[in-house]
Amino acid sequence: MGITCVKALISVPLPEVWDFIIRPENLHLWIPLKQPIPGIGRPWQAGDLVMERRKLGRLNRLLRRLLRLPAEDQVTQGLVEEVIPYHSFRLRVLVPEGAKLTASATVYVEAAEGGKATWIEEVISYSFTRPVARRLDPWLINPLLGIMVRPMTKAAFCRLEAQLAQPHQQRDVFEGAHKG
Repeated sequence: MGITCVKALISVPLPEVWDFIIRPENLHLWIPLKQPIPGIGRPWQAGDLVMERRKLGRLNRLLRRLLRLPAEDQVTQGLVEEVIPYHSFRLRVLVPEGAKLTASATVYVEAAEGGKATWIEEVISYSFTRPVARRLDPWLINPLLGIMVRPMTKAAFCRLEAQLAQPHQQRDVFEGAHKG
């Protein structure tokens, strides 16, 4: 099984970060999605289904083809497997039959010393179904995946911090612009 981790410090208190990231209607404001996820009017809970269309770069499109994952214009489904309030949530990618891997992403948050900032970490874990890919993973696939995923996750954390730095009134106007 392979793992890719990215951790960052966001200069916003933990309760504000958690209350923002746990709401599906905010996801498109910090994760590169083609369209917002329809809100369910409440924070995610274990058992919720997530349907998304991500924006992908060239390398990610190539990786999707090699692993036989849905194309960029297809909807990717996920399942919220676990939510630990003010600590973490885990999403498992529901891959189509015949896909060559399974994957999940866990987002952890922790108050930084003094409580005025928050550590946020995304851990992506995956497992290949084919023996050849499992043998190549530590030497080839995981390093390449890290090169592709880390910059995207760092950019997402920067967008998250920028969103949270906006006054609430401006953030609501910004969110409304994307919904319409």
